Amino acid sequence: MCVCVCVCVCGVCVCERERERVGRGRAHINSFILLDKLVTMQPIRANTRGRSQELWAYMQALGLAPVMPVFAVVTRWGSWIEAVQYLAENLYILCDFIPSLPLSSKAVWDLRVLLEEKEAILKAHAIFIVEHSTEIKTTITKLQETSNPSAATIHGQLERG
Repeated sequence: MCVCVCVCVCGVCVCERERERVGRGRAHINSFILLDKLVTMQPIRANTRGRSQELWAYMQALGLAPVMPVFAVVTRWGSWIEAVQYLAENLYILCDFIPSLPLSSKAVWDLRVLLEEKEAILKAHAIFIVEHSTEIKTTITKLQETSNPSAATIHGQLERG
């Protein structure tokens, strides 16, 4: 008999059984911590209106259709995956945009250093998560539509896949 134990992995509620089925251990999940730091993007969120307008103008200047970052919302389990998907598609834009920001805070500096030193790893992790999260994102969406998702409901949704 399967006992469904809910654990928090990268801001997403995931059934322990599902994590074992995918075959990813704790060490592998810990490797996504850097990506989780990038998902929060505090320098852009801290000055939401001003920085968002700067990013919008920057994308337009490059001749791109402005697509604003998706931020993870604690009460929406699938929003972390959506934020990672945004990064997988648009990381190159952020890698060019962030260095143009004034070093007015430690958060901007930390984000700049993270992108300069770990861009390739962040991109690889984002792509990996997007490619391997379709099932769980579908399940999360179904659970969010349930008014009171219980352990039995979560287990049933994961069993049906």
